Formats: sequence, structure tokens, C-alpha cells
Amino acid sequence: MTLLERVQSWFRKKQVSGSLEDELRFHLEKEVELNIVRGMSGEEARRQALIAFGGVPQTREKVRETRWSSGLEALAQDSRYGWRKLAKSPGFTTVAVAMLALGIGGNTAIFTVINSVLLKPLPYPNGDRLVQIQETYIGGSGTASAANFRDWQEQNATFAQLAAYTGANMNLQDIASPERVNAILATASLFDALGARPLLGRTLLAADQESNNPQVAVISAGLWQRRFGADPGLVGKTITLDGQPYTIAGIMPADFRFPDVSEHPTDVWVPLRFTPKQVAQRGNHWLFVIGLMRPGVSPKSALADLKTVAKRLEAQYPEQAKRSVQIRALREYWVGSAGSALFALLGAVGLVLLIACANLANLLLARGAGRKREIAVRMALGASPGRVRRQFFTESLLLALAGGIAGAVVASAGVKALTSLAAHSLPRVGEVKLDLPVFFFLFGVSLLSGIIFGLAPALESSSVRFHDSLKATGVTSRHVSMKLRNALMVAEVALSLVLLVGAGLLIRTFYNLRNTDPGFVVDNVLTLHLSVPEKKYPGETVATGFYQPLLEKIKALPGVQSAGIISLLPIQDAWRNGAVRVEGRPVEEPGHETWAEIRTVSPDYFPALGIGLRQGRSFSEGDTSAARSVLLINDRLAKLCFPGEDPIGKRILFGSPWTIVGAVSDVKQVGLATPTQPELYFPYLQAPEELHGSMTLVVRSRVSPESVVGAVRDSVRSLDPGQPVYDVETMQQVIADSIADRRLYMILLGVFAGIALLLAVVGIYGVISFLVAQRTTEFGIRLALGAPPNHVLAWVLKQSLKLIFAGIALGLVGSFAATRVLGAFLFHVKATDPGTFAAFSLLLGGIALAATYVPAWRATRIDPMVALRHE
Repeated sequence: MTLLERVQSWFRKKQVSGSLEDELRFHLEKEVELNIVRGMSGEEARRQALIAFGGVPQTREKVRETRWSSGLEALAQDSRYGWRKLAKSPGFTTVAVAMLALGIGGNTAIFTVINSVLLKPLPYPNGDRLVQIQETYIGGSGTASAANFRDWQEQNATFAQLAAYTGANMNLQDIASPERVNAILATASLFDALGARPLLGRTLLAADQESNNPQVAVISAGLWQRRFGADPGLVGKTITLDGQPYTIAGIMPADFRFPDVSEHPTDVWVPLRFTPKQVAQRGNHWLFVIGLMRPGVSPKSALADLKTVAKRLEAQYPEQAKRSVQIRALREYWVGSAGSALFALLGAVGLVLLIACANLANLLLARGAGRKREIAVRMALGASPGRVRRQFFTESLLLALAGGIAGAVVASAGVKALTSLAAHSLPRVGEVKLDLPVFFFLFGVSLLSGIIFGLAPALESSSVRFHDSLKATGVTSRHVSMKLRNALMVAEVALSLVLLVGAGLLIRTFYNLRNTDPGFVVDNVLTLHLSVPEKKYPGETVATGFYQPLLEKIKALPGVQSAGIISLLPIQDAWRNGAVRVEGRPVEEPGHETWAEIRTVSPDYFPALGIGLRQGRSFSEGDTSAARSVLLINDRLAKLCFPGEDPIGKRILFGSPWTIVGAVSDVKQVGLATPTQPELYFPYLQAPEELHGSMTLVVRSRVSPESVVGAVRDSVRSLDPGQPVYDVETMQQVIADSIADRRLYMILLGVFAGIALLLAVVGIYGVISFLVAQRTTEFGIRLALGAPPNHVLAWVLKQSLKLIFAGIALGLVGSFAATRVLGAFLFHVKATDPGTFAAFSLLLGGIALAATYVPAWRATRIDPMVALRHE
């Protein structure tokens, strides 16, 4: 029996009338013509055409093939046919792939950051056993004292290694151009705890911590290559750091970073040598401590062990009252609050992908309505509903595959943008890259997306009644259900509103932060950092021999209004503090002391930043070591320690008595979002020991602050050619850096919300256009019978508003639940702020209504005669 005879017998079996037989034959002939164009013979072209429509039994040899082979051939056939259908609609395919690329690419980019920052193990052999150890006190936790660290080290039973370290800035001075390097002062056990091995030489030894041994340093591969040309003979040679000779003991590999929480990697590791004074001051908390738990020891057991030691110390030393200890996985400690922010962003971009899938499902439903005749032909020729569903799923997965490929390009660009924006906000940014787990994620998201947006069109396609579809003369069928399309539109509006409200809250937060008064004047202020070595400027000479003449030189520069120095710049740094004890008052109970931030400043520091004097006097150049010890306090400390009293003349015991001579206004020391802390200011001529650390030079100019950078550098160089100047920023940049994380989250969520809004508008427009197309004949009849066009317009808008309002209502409910995740990132705005909810609901409603107006207006322009002929 020939193929044509088989088709005719099927027609008879299906009881297909002659006119329908002609219709079926027409579609088959079109497919045969396409196959002949592709180079098939006539018989093969007919056979492949019938296979494509799912109705012709294959040859006996094919029937004998295994079920696996038959399945692969059917999949290949469906794929080839699907590609042809997509290629015939380049506009639809391009739009679909673009929508998927945005959703899949955005998800992949965020996951890439999460994978590198949160999921990957630390780059140390025993990273899963490393923990950060902190002292706890009433109201918080922080660094440890040297004495407590030594007791933990000697008395614990669960740690293989305990290591202490602290950060420092050191001047590398034995080369042509001096450079400030990032240094870590660490115990020798640090490298053992990390399991780190040098590229050349050795790491630190316990003997290096002894004060009577020569100083040694371990340097990074970056510094080795950047400043020493990767000299293989550098080990054993001497460099000068802070005016002291250090012998290079070893060079670390290029992939070694510790700590990895800053965009500025560590350049040098030097031994931490405890002085007798540091060991004796158990209340001086300044050390970061990490521990390597023994194999098989759980964090819970390790914590219990350290708590036992802490209780023993609390009972033994009064200053340890109500102090204990806590541990956190090192990776968790480094990441901090960034983890929850990244997962919130992943949830947000996941909503964008869901909106894209809903939009694409709507487009496929509309496209499927135009393919009713094709589906009817396939089913008339014997294709089962399952075969039709498989064909539609195959096309959806092909679209998802194309979207995934395009999404990889979007993800690559997104990762570059994210790492650039997050350089100041995220740890381990240098490790962020597209790797194998990311590509598995990309493939999984693409596959899941194809299933999600392909499910509805596939189910809808298999419900076709082929006799009715072949008899219909219009391109659409009234049997197409609008319920699913309407539901998808409502979901798009709801999800878009959730993202818009979240973005609105972050925008409000960023606006509030930008408009928060930091307590000082920001404009025309330049900040520069200096680190003066004690060996070169011992004792009081650091003030009288360097800073005092430097400030005089800078104040004499053209365009400079005032200049001063401070030990820790507001906004940029904090947590150099101590307990305040007022002379003549009883000692406060341990755990209930008043703590204050400690700053060392020059007299002109306050005018340079425009910090006002509330009462008393400010510092002068006469406040030297030979004069009475004086200090200033801020308003916050005055209200805490001297409520309703005049603090001027009162004395604070800080080692020795210091007399309060004035009070200044509060400034934001930690950040714009953190409440002002109590603060003590010491005159720099009376506290020279504080000047050997990192100090910040503050210069107020009458001109652009950038224009005086060169002159300030020259002033430093003329006084000391070996003194580097680093971290040069305007005060506006300092403020911007302090809110960089909020800006990052606002930008990302704003972009995701904008994409979601765009996709929702396209989806709304598509649904209403489809509604109008379905009712073309009805509208034509209404207009022919004399209905005013405004009635048709009102009817369409009414149907649209029902869906939009339903989506907004559902979105409000979702927003109330979802925005609570953002609570930790908000400032002076509640997660359920009614103004934000109302404003963005109105915005979304207005834009959605505008999107429905165009198809509604088109409905009023229908020519009744054309509509009736169309029917």
C-alpha cells in the first residue's frame, strides 16, 4: 500500500469528509514541498512529512528498533520541526529569547556571586574547621585582649591551633618611591592554622615573636611581582618597613589571601610581638582571633570548651565580669550581612524570571491559537494528544536553550558589572567567576524555565477538537480559554508590584542616608592618610618634628582654608574606644560602664570639618605636654555623664586625670545609619603615642579639593621624602563609600524592578490585544447595531481594570510578606511603609492602564463590514 493510499484509508477510518480531506491534504502537500526543497526524494519527502504530523507508521525496520532509539528519533524529529517553526517566526523568537536571557542571565549572575562568596569553601586546606573567636559583653561582641588570647591558647582542649592578628599600615621605604602597604601583625600559629605553605622560603616561626630576635616579614606574591620584579633571590634580603629593617623570610603563593574581606589585599605579614604592657592590660581589646578545631570536634563542643575557660577567667579577674566568648564559622564571619542581601537579590531576580515565564506562556498561548489548524491536521492524521504536547514542550525547551545561551552572555556582563559595583561591599570579590557549578545552574534554570512557560501551551494544545478547528475560517478560535491568560496577567502584575515596592523602600533608604546630617561639612574637604614610623620620629618628635610643621606648610598653600589631623576619620573608621570614669564618682559595675570613642586631633581639625563648639573652648597650640592635660567631649557623652550639669572643668580618669575644657557637636563616627557614639578628643601635642599609627589629614579648601592634592603631596615630600601618602579621597567620596552597599542593593533591585515592569506592560498589552482579537466579530456587530465606540472602549477598559486591580491586591499581600526581608537594610523607613506601597501601586496601575488603552482604542476603530467578512 502506498503512502497516499494509507492516508486515504485513515481519512475513511476517521470519517473525514471530502472538504476536510482536501484541507488535510493541503497541509501535507505544503510540508512535502518544504522537504523536497531540503533535498529529499519525493517518497522520502512524503514519509517525513507524515512522520512530522505524527500519523504515519514507520517501516518495519523502524518498528523493530529499540524503544530508546525510537524515542531519540522522535525527539530529533520534534526538535527539527520545532526549529523550523521558530525560524519561521523570527520576531517572536527574538522577543522570547531576549526575555529569557534577561531572566536567566540575571539569576545566573547573582548565583555566580553567591556561589563564590557564600557556597565555595574557603581557599585553605582545613577551611571547614576554621572559626572566628570573639569576646562578648553586654550588648555586643568584639575583639579580644592579648591576655585573654594567651589564656584561651593555653587552657583550651578542642583547638589544634589558635592564632591572633591585627591590621596595620606600614611604609615600604627602601625603594625609589615610598609605598604604604597593607600589613598583618600575626602570631606564628596563623599560617599553621590556615595550612598555608609559602611559594619561596618559609612562613613565621614562634621564635620570630621574641623581641630579641631580628625582625622578619613574609610578603605576598603581588608585592613581590609589583615592587621587586619577581626576583627569585629576594628571600633573605632586607627591606625597610616603618624605618626598621625586616628580612624577607618567605613569599606566599598568588592565590593566598588573608584576611579576604577587603578590596585591598594584604601585602606583608610580620610577627606579632606582645609587650608586657599589652599582656598586662586585660581590658585592652584589640586582637582578632581565629581557631582551627581539632578533627571530629563540633563547633558546639568547641564553644562549650571556650565558655568554660571564659567562666574561669571571669571568676579570676574583675575586669572580665560578664564577659564570655562566641565563635562563628570564618566564612560566615567574613560574609556578615552580605549573605542575606545576596539571597534577597536572588529571590528578586527569580521573580523577574517568573514574570518572563508568565509573559512567554501568554505569547505561546496566543501563538498556539494561531496553530489550531496545524494541530488539527496532526491529530486528524493520528497524532495522539501526548505527541502534540511533546511537540509543544520540545519547542519550549528549544526556546529555553536559546535563552540560556543568550543568558550566559548576559550573566558574563552582569558578573563584571556586579564585581565592579561590589568592590567595596562584598568579601572574596576576587574569586567571583563563571565556573562549572554556575553552568550547571544555568542549564538547570533554563530547563526549569522551559517547563514552566511550556506547560500551559502544551496542555492547551492537546485539548483541540480537530473537526471544529478545520471548519473554522478565522485565525483564532472561541474555544481558547482566557482564564489561564488572565491568571498569568494577574500574576505578572502582582510579582512586578512586589519588586517595585522593594525597590521603592531601598530608594527611600538611600535618599534618607544621603540626606542624613553627618555632623560636619562635606563640601570642599580633602582627606589623605599618613602613617609615620615610631623609629624615625620617636616620642614627641612625631608631633613637633613632623605633623606640626606639615600643618603649617599646608595651611600656607594657596586655596587652603584650614587643615588638621585626626586619628580616626568620621564615617570611615571607628571602634577605638575605652571605658569612661568620671573623677569623684563610684566605679561603675563591670558590664555597665560608659564607653566612648577615642580620637586624637589637632586644633584646626574642628574648623576644617566645620564641627561646632557647643561650650567651653577648643584646643590650641598651647595644649602641649608641659601644660595641663585637657580633652574635649561631644554632646552625646555630655548628656550621658553630665545630664543637667556643666561638664566644663570636670575631670575624666583615663590613665591620669584629664580636664574637660569644651564640648563639641556630635558627628557620625561609624556610618550614617549608626547612632552617634560618646566621644573623647585628645590634643595631639599631649598624646604623641597615638600619632605613630595611621592618621588622616583633613584639608578644607576654597577651591576644588582635587586641585590641591599635588601641592599637599609636595608639602609632605618636602618635609620627608620617604613618607608615602595614601587613600586620597574627598569627603564626599568617603560618604559615598560608606553607603556603597546600600547603593549596590538599590541599583540591582531597581534594575530588576524596571525589567519586571517592562515585561508586565508587554504582557498586559498582549493579553488585552488577544482579548480584542477574539471579540473582533462581536465588536463589529455591536458597532453595526449602533453601539457608540465609547461603550466598546469602556467595556475593554473595565475588563482590563478588573485584572489589574486583582494583580495589585495580590501584589500588596505579597509585598507585606516579602519586604520584611529587607528590614535590616532599611533606614528611617518601615518595611510596611504605607506611602511607598500606595505610590508604587498607583504607578503600576497607571502604567498598566496606559498599556491597555491602545488595544482598547483599536477595538473602537473596527470596521463592522470587515469584522463580519472576517467571520
